[in-house]
Amino acid sequence: MTRWSWLRGLVLAGLAVVLGLGLLEFGARFLVPAVRGPELASPALRRQLVRVAALEAPELRQGQAPGWSRHYLLHPYLGFVRDPEAPRELTGGIRAPLEVNAWGFFGLEPIRPADDDVLTVAILGGSFAMELHLFATNDLRDALGALPAFAGREIEVVSLALEGMKQPQQLLALQYVLALGSSIDYVVNVDGFNEVVLPLSDNRPFDVAVHYPRAWPLFASRGLDPEAQTRLGELSAIAASRRARARGVAESWRRASSLALLLWSTSDAKDAARDTAAREALRAYLEARSGRRSLQEVGPPDGDADEAASRERAVALWRRASGEIGRLAAAHGAGYLHVLQPNQYAGDTRNFTAWERENAFTEEGHDYRRFARAGYPLLRAEAGRLAASGVDFVDLTAVLDDEPETVYRDRCCHLNERGYAHVARAIATRIGQQAGPPSQGDGSQPNP
Repeated sequence: MTRWSWLRGLVLAGLAVVLGLGLLEFGARFLVPAVRGPELASPALRRQLVRVAALEAPELRQGQAPGWSRHYLLHPYLGFVRDPEAPRELTGGIRAPLEVNAWGFFGLEPIRPADDDVLTVAILGGSFAMELHLFATNDLRDALGALPAFAGREIEVVSLALEGMKQPQQLLALQYVLALGSSIDYVVNVDGFNEVVLPLSDNRPFDVAVHYPRAWPLFASRGLDPEAQTRLGELSAIAASRRARARGVAESWRRASSLALLLWSTSDAKDAARDTAAREALRAYLEARSGRRSLQEVGPPDGDADEAASRERAVALWRRASGEIGRLAAAHGAGYLHVLQPNQYAGDTRNFTAWERENAFTEEGHDYRRFARAGYPLLRAEAGRLAASGVDFVDLTAVLDDEPETVYRDRCCHLNERGYAHVARAIATRIGQQAGPPSQGDGSQPNP
């Protein structure tokens, strides 16, 4: 064979490969969706790719154990705190910009000395409040620093907020650090979603007292139930593998290829089947041992309350705990603001962006959507009683309505940095309306 014949054969082979790939790409783009259904069309696969790339670890809801708990340690007073040695991964795989301190919270240590030149602001709440602190502390600090009441004072923002926290954990966290000698000038409690969702999604289905911490049976039995931990580890590993593979496709040229998307979808479907089988095995195991749970795991009985009664009790606890925070703050000379956090399920006044409509809502009937929609009106109805008890309360559920850009980043309750900045500035504005003018003494204090 001559050199030219060899080159011609090589070129023809290359053309054959290109033609074959082109036919496969054509088939993946047009024939497969036509035969197998529109869910295998490229746009649908790309949407699925985005969802899997943001896949969260399994949670204790509807019979499943929480993958997020691997980042947390059992705490004798607060239920749980963050493990300083755990990865700084947040919901959706986002990395926290601050480290976890020795007390189990992100950022500055919460035990702060009294200092007339420093205004110490404590943030309470769940993951929304935690991320507000992580991603919008500078916005809050700048906005507070511009207020006349705080002129000339350095502003420190500390977090007592963590993923999954709900009342009365906020109240207990504040009591805890104050009892240990911390000096706090202003308390901002940002909550609402966890209080009306988690008691019904994470506690009541497992006969756990609705006022107990989220996923309490898992924390209470930690180290005593290696089989549950092993099954949870399997679920977390599957979720991590699916997320990593999806991100690899999403961040490469393969995202534009119908064939590559189809191959990824086929592989992911196998892992999804493994995930389903592992979840069912864990569900069956937890249900089998549910009758053997001790008082340590389930807490005192809440009676035979139905869903509506349990929701009303959770809302009443939210209101009473806020009143206790207000009285505790006042006793220590601190100001207090209670903020009802915005949420995509709290109303329909926002004109959601196309991305939000596609990516920021769970399906109808999902626990988060159903319980938030039913619970938020009850939270709003308590505003008058909170005000009557002396609590400065502000409803920020509409604070994002005039923002034309995307602000919600997942199907639960979390925002991007633009969204948190809006909330931070609104909080500072409300504090400015309530704080008095600077004092004439050695330092200035807000009027609580």
